[in-house]
Amino acid sequence: MKLKNKFALPRKCARRAIGDKIMTWGQRHEHDHNLLNRCLYRPPAYRRAIRYDDGKAGESIRSDREAGMILYYHPLSSYCWKVLIAFYENGTPFTPRILEDEAALAEWQALWPLGKFPVLHDPVRGATIAEASIIVEYLGRHEPGTFRPIPVDGDAAIEVRLMDRLFDNYVMGPMQALVADRLRPEEARDPHGVTANVAALRSIYALLEDRLAGRSWAAGDHLSLADCAAAPSLYYADRIVPLRAGHPVLGAYLNRLETRPSFARVLREMQPWWQNFPFADGPLAS
Repeated sequence: MKLKNKFALPRKCARRAIGDKIMTWGQRHEHDHNLLNRCLYRPPAYRRAIRYDDGKAGESIRSDREAGMILYYHPLSSYCWKVLIAFYENGTPFTPRILEDEAALAEWQALWPLGKFPVLHDPVRGATIAEASIIVEYLGRHEPGTFRPIPVDGDAAIEVRLMDRLFDNYVMGPMQALVADRLRPEEARDPHGVTANVAALRSIYALLEDRLAGRSWAAGDHLSLADCAAAPSLYYADRIVPLRAGHPVLGAYLNRLETRPSFARVLREMQPWWQNFPFADGPLAS
């Protein structure tokens, strides 16, 4: 499917994504800061390659000890990338429940009626955790490994959490607003909002260019929660408002993220859905 200025989902999938409430795309995405979490697609070849639990799509969650952690997510979602990077970086096994399978959708809706994802279910501890940053922190607390998302040192932890907020609020936010505008019918688009969000991205690019100088990773010398936030937000933002040409420090940092094995795996896994990203064909016109 070649995307231009229109973006659509199958009616059945769109209704499912909004809890069977009928509304236009413009209405649905007007204030949706979890936008990319709503892009649900069904590439048949990829679905055949995924095994849900033991391959039986209708089977319920297995017994606690057999299942381990269960992650409900979609491979195109920026906030799901944030969690996947942490899991892959730490080498923690989990049961993937991609939110296109009927059984996975039913389980997810029962666990988290708010209808946002990613959602982590830990049947061993009887916990259901939402919000990407909290899931990553939960992983660090209960499945300690080679990846430490939050440093032990208090001041270093504050810097990590600050950078996490900068990427989520000031990169991811404007980026998703631009995607939301592209999803609307052409006559409903907001050129003034687009201008403001492009300016917001350029402003945060400049701030990050200065703040990242001399650092290997977002908050210092070690990969952390902040990098899990940086990777999806910068990757998507760069596809809309390119950053590398005018920001060499930020561009080099994004290059390091893209070659990190954990993020490279996320990028490989999202490929069957990439053509559905509204800016897959190129960035906004300058």
